[in-house]
This record gives sequence, structure tokens and C-alpha cells, in this order.
Amino acid sequence: MFRGVIRILVSASLIWIGPASLIAADAGAVLYGKGVVLRNNTEIGTSAAIFPGDLIETKSDSTGNLNSLGTSVIILPNSLVEFEGQSLSVEHGSVSVGTSHGISVRVGCITIVPVSSAWTQFEVTDVNGTVHVAAKKNDVRLETQTKLESTKETSSHKSGDLREGEQTTRDESDGCKGGKKDAATPPAGTGGILSSQYVKDGAIAAIGGLGLYLLLQPDDAASPWKP
Repeated sequence: MFRGVIRILVSASLIWIGPASLIAADAGAVLYGKGVVLRNNTEIGTSAAIFPGDLIETKSDSTGNLNSLGTSVIILPNSLVEFEGQSLSVEHGSVSVGTSHGISVRVGCITIVPVSSAWTQFEVTDVNGTVHVAAKKNDVRLETQTKLESTKETSSHKSGDLREGEQTTRDESDGCKGGKKDAATPPAGTGGILSSQYVKDGAIAAIGGLGLYLLLQPDDAASPWKP
């Protein structure tokens, strides 16, 4: 009788735990909140499963702890972060990252990537367009992403390694400059306004109209004076 009750309890616990573990595995991360922490504009309470594309926001005096396999991220107060699976996109605020799975952090056109698979800790802060990066344990690499609007291509450029214990400050638009086509530059194969086809067509029409007018005038009206 006693063994039968134990079997029922164990079976019930497995049924209850199973779906939760599957959800966590599919999500890849679990967010723990202290204070007011939002997922997609909804307060999570104490914890929530996080999926790629989810936005995480912390209010003042609040923090979030994002945990996935081999990674732990502390999201500091007044921050807005998008979870992208193998990376984080910081819209504003600060994150402290510890990872052995190469989780990267992107701010604007700058991406901070661990140099090795060893446990790496680094901090990233983005306030008013200024990015501060500090390598706390092991090295990280700063890379820039430039999107060319004319070709829709993306190019990556190494921007240097940051050694353990070092820190740097960048503008979040670094790497974006020069990527946009100058809107003031005329398209290839076109000239200024005087060389426009519309102007040429208008001039031809005006000259033709003036000639027709003169041909239709009487001989004595064609000249402004009489001999």
C-alpha cells in the first residue's frame, strides 16, 4: 500500500516537472527578477522562461538575472535588453556577462565577443549613445557591423581585442559611419538640375511655341518698327 502511494506521488511530480523542463529547454534561458522586471512589457514576478526576440526591461532599483547553459547575465537597473539566443542586444542600460559558451553583446554597430571558450566575464554599459566595455576575466573582442544600404550587404571588421583588466569607451555609432549612402549625392549617371531631361523638354517646347507664334503673325506685325 505504501509503495503504491509513493509511485503515485512520483508519477504526479514527473508529470508536473516534465512540461516545465521542456519549456525551459525550448526557451534556452530563464529570467529571475528582483523588483519590477518586465518581459515584453509584462511584469514577470519572480521568474519566467525567455525566448529569442523577448525584450527584458528593468526599472529603477530592479535587476534581472538571465541564466542559460554556461551563461549568467545580470541586467542592471534601468536597462532594456533583447534576448537573441546566442547574443544580447542592449538598447540602453548595463549588463554584466559571465559565459563559457561565447554569448556576445551587441550595442548599435558594436559587438563584444569572448575571444575563447574559457569562462569570460565582461561588462557593457550604453548610456546616451556612449558605450563602455570592461573585460573582467579573460579577453573580449570588439567588432563593428556596417550595413551598406545601396547593396544590402553586411561587413564585419575587427576593432581590436580588450585584454583582461582593460576597459574602453566608444560611440555606439562606431562602425556605422560611412555605411549610409550620402542622400545629397546625385544617382550615378545624372547631372545637375540644368541637365535634367524635364528641363530640356521644357526648353524645346518653349522654342517651338515661339517659332509657331512668329510664323502666324502678319508681316507688318513681325517687326516692332516700320521702315
